[in-house]
Amino acid sequence: MIITIDGPSGAGKGTVAAYLATKYNLHKLDTGLLYRAMASILLERHIEPDDTKSIHDIAKTLRIEDTNREGLRTETVAALASKIAAIPEVRNVLNQIQKDFAFGNHEGYRGVILDGRDIGTVICPESPCKIYLTASQEVRARRRVKEVLTNHAAPTESNIKNMALD
Repeated sequence: MIITIDGPSGAGKGTVAAYLATKYNLHKLDTGLLYRAMASILLERHIEPDDTKSIHDIAKTLRIEDTNREGLRTETVAALASKIAAIPEVRNVLNQIQKDFAFGNHEGYRGVILDGRDIGTVICPESPCKIYLTASQEVRARRRVKEVLTNHAAPTESNIKNMALD
């Protein structure tokens, strides 16, 4: 079983995915965390966002386990993750990681659930269960501000505006 959840940030994809994963014993992947893990590694290694060769090399070594790194939900990591997502070569590598996860062996689970952008259209277009989740800009902004505050970062006016429009 493959379930995909697409939609804009702050719509509740992760909350719904976590609930369904628990309820139906599904192996869950928050695909956005792959980009955030990449950003975290770049920050750790002091690699600039325009060093696409180094970023591509790191992408080729990324593992699903890297999504468990500490500090992936900070605004600094999120901002860099957005820049990384715009690099086609990196996106291709991370898309393949997502496909490998979706169609891999998940012994002990009834299937998989992936949440993030382009999951139902690019990664698993043949998925029998596709969910597109959305919410109003106000609700999404409230959810994102709560996330920022939970991660002990001070929200700025521009961050809040960008979160609501994402």
